[in-house]
Amino acid sequence: MNAMDKGKYIKEINGGKTGSIKVFTHTKFDCHKLDRKDRIENNYKKSFDKIFRLTNPQGGLMKRIIPQLPKGFVSIEYTPTKGRNKGQIYRAYFIDQSLVVWFRDSAKMENGTLIKLIKMSNLWIDNLFQGIAKEGSVELKAGKKPEALLQKIIEIGSKPGDLIFDYHVGSGTTCAVAHKLGRRYVGIEQLDYGKNNCVVRLQNVINGDQTGISKSVNWQGGGDFIYCELMKYNEAFMERIQAAKTSKELLKIWREMAEGSFLNWYVNPAMPEEAVKDFEELGKDENGLEKQKRLLAELLDKNQLYVNLSEIDDSQFNVSKEDKALNKAFYGDNR
Repeated sequence: MNAMDKGKYIKEINGGKTGSIKVFTHTKFDCHKLDRKDRIENNYKKSFDKIFRLTNPQGGLMKRIIPQLPKGFVSIEYTPTKGRNKGQIYRAYFIDQSLVVWFRDSAKMENGTLIKLIKMSNLWIDNLFQGIAKEGSVELKAGKKPEALLQKIIEIGSKPGDLIFDYHVGSGTTCAVAHKLGRRYVGIEQLDYGKNNCVVRLQNVINGDQTGISKSVNWQGGGDFIYCELMKYNEAFMERIQAAKTSKELLKIWREMAEGSFLNWYVNPAMPEEAVKDFEELGKDENGLEKQKRLLAELLDKNQLYVNLSEIDDSQFNVSKEDKALNKAFYGDNR
């Protein structure tokens, strides 16, 4: 539609809670149909804000208004009480009592590319999991989420510059997508996925990874992130217990635990000789080594696997000046 006039006011309609609705007729306009051969991207770009289609609206307000409208090209002006135009003066157009739906309301132009927008519902049936095995240049057999799915979620609930928090990072999909979409992010993970971990993935993103959503958002790489690990305390003993190959090695670990770890409140750190003998006998049983490992793991206080921030200045943990400064900057601790 080209050369549309502003319209001639003819009457008002009572819109109930919406209030007064002004009605205008239009006599000066140029309108023609796009035939199938004309429906090419170049024409859609050239006439982006002028293309429309007709529909029969289902809303209660429109159903009351439409029978009161004259035939021909008509517009109404009112202030919606809900929706994206809530509280703003809005004009809707009709042709022979059918609503005009503008192409510009369901598409956008971005960097010379025409993008068709689709309204999001609460039912997502897209097959987003197909072909995601190597997204981020990391491979996991199970549990990996598609970047396209996280893109939908992040874009619904945030805007560029917002902070995204993921406390089960896994392979790093959420952080990778947040990075590509220009969001800040904090991610936490307890497990070590080796070559599949989030650190490797984010390094790939910074280096210009072209998997996942990269092409659709024109990702070219760049940016940075800070990677930190919790300072281990009892967790260091847990790892040594799991890696031990002999009962003799486990007994040595136990002695060191008695001298330099946080044991559960009910554990006697003195290591009575009788307890040591029972421990050695346990190692002779079937699966004795595994039983000894479970026993030692039970001795450790699991609330002290890592050094707490409150203990950062305790000399026994030997926290470096650099690590203290980093923690205080991260947590905003001015002590």
